[in-house]
Amino acid sequence: MLKFKWLEHLFSSLRQKEWSEMTRSEKGAYGERLALQFCIKKLGYKCIAKNWRHRKYEIDLVCKDGPVLVFIEVRLRSQTAVISGVHSIDRKKKSAIRNGAIAYINKLNDPPSTYRFDIISVAYGDAKSFKIMHYQNVALF
Repeated sequence: MLKFKWLEHLFSSLRQKEWSEMTRSEKGAYGERLALQFCIKKLGYKCIAKNWRHRKYEIDLVCKDGPVLVFIEVRLRSQTAVISGVHSIDRKKKSAIRNGAIAYINKLNDPPSTYRFDIISVAYGDAKSFKIMHYQNVALF
């Protein structure tokens, strides 16, 4: 029987990593996917952009809630963390989210009359145990 190392490597890279094997960025991307599914299925939002970047600014999710444009910051935290996801956003991050949103709006041909900022906090126990909390219309000043 022949063994194809490249084929084994391909299939092993496709399997889902265990939570403990994931890097911080992989866990963050997983949390963003959970938040996106939550926005679409539970909140009824329409996703416009994911991880939108302009220079040093990034908006995790840009969605539409009816006529309102929604800029969403996703925070992933352990359920045992001392500081919750929503409280982990400091003044510098708030400024970056605002500036990124302004850059996004300035690139639109037909900018919306209303927009808002939401935060989705994903608290995890492990890879299968998550609690998602949605904070709507958060003031970023």
